[in-house]
Amino acid sequence: RALEVERSLCEKCIEPLLHSPEPSVARAVACVRRLAATSSSTWLYLLNLFARANALEQFVMELPIEEPRLSQEVYNSALDLISKTKPEALQVILALWPTQLYSQDDLIASLRAALALRSFDADAVLAGGTSPGPHLSKDFRVLAEALASLLELRGDVKESGRLLMQIGGPKLFRFVRQHLAQNEDFRREIVGAQLLPLLQHDLHSALELLVEHHQIVPPKDVLKSLGSFEKVWQYQYLKQLPLVVLSEGGLLDRFIALHAEREPESLLYLLERCLGHGAQSQGLQSRRIGEMPMHLASHSHLEAGSPDLPDFPDLGKHALDLSASFLPTSELHRALQEASVAADEDEEPDVKSEKPDQQVLLFDVDAALNIARSLKARHAEALLLQHQRHLNEALAIWMNLGHVQRCLALLNSVEEPSVAKEL
Repeated sequence: RALEVERSLCEKCIEPLLHSPEPSVARAVACVRRLAATSSSTWLYLLNLFARANALEQFVMELPIEEPRLSQEVYNSALDLISKTKPEALQVILALWPTQLYSQDDLIASLRAALALRSFDADAVLAGGTSPGPHLSKDFRVLAEALASLLELRGDVKESGRLLMQIGGPKLFRFVRQHLAQNEDFRREIVGAQLLPLLQHDLHSALELLVEHHQIVPPKDVLKSLGSFEKVWQYQYLKQLPLVVLSEGGLLDRFIALHAEREPESLLYLLERCLGHGAQSQGLQSRRIGEMPMHLASHSHLEAGSPDLPDFPDLGKHALDLSASFLPTSELHRALQEASVAADEDEEPDVKSEKPDQQVLLFDVDAALNIARSLKARHAEALLLQHQRHLNEALAIWMNLGHVQRCLALLNSVEEPSVAKEL
């Protein structure tokens, strides 16, 4: 009897409001609230009424989601109709509804059919190397994201990732960041066939993510995929990695060449960091190239001829004695001032050379020397020659450049008095 009353009220009060020449959806929704139907069949009847009136979105929000609930058929039917007619509302509804209300399997099937995904086949998407589709419609993207969310909830991370990889967007990168370290199957796909599509979607976001997960996604694989883009992106990626990663991955030579091409003015500082890496490995574990100050020695701010000598760092007896023999007093004072200032600057590279057996070479010094010479980067050339113990050549360059401080440091690195005197 109650069912007959509910159906009669629907036919006499609600249906006319929806299908009159001037329909009033708001009044029809108000009547649904007052009716407070308890029968699932009545709600199914109302569902079809509102669907025919193109007012499904307003009606679905009235479906009871707390106890007492309706049969699962009502919620399944509502989601099926929404996916076909109002896909933009689907994500909102799924966020509000407990998953117990509806069948995830039925909804996944409905979404697959609604998408048709150009006859959706996740395996074909992966095997065929389908590239990102900026041409996809908004409805397609909304439905695909909803399907990906359901697949993820069901634990099918790999298929969900494949689908998101096809449509792109911010959700893709949030998804990859969340699952890359946790799901082995998904990680293998990202490192394999899906790495290039990831980069194609958004290079900036992809490189940020790949730098963050460089221990999971090998940098060499990233560089291989970046070969499809302008060379500057390889440089942007490598400069954000810690030096120790570049060294252990055999990528330091490549980075030095790219750095010399993009920022030749700071090549000297980079090489100093590389040459000192062995002694400072603990401090460089998390230091990235891009964070290094672009410092080059400059002496224009120093004044010579001050009558009072400051406190100087220990420059070594050879350097002081030999310098005094060929430098005027004012020039010697100027050089000592420069050395003192440099010693107090936190970011000034340590220019004191170490013996070869104390160095850990992380790159091809000869190749770097050729690069420096081709760029006429005399500072870098002198540093590398000094490292190779070609001291006469290095000293000649430092003197021609006017770097007295570097000359003194070079002399101070020589332990044999006869060699120091010859220099």
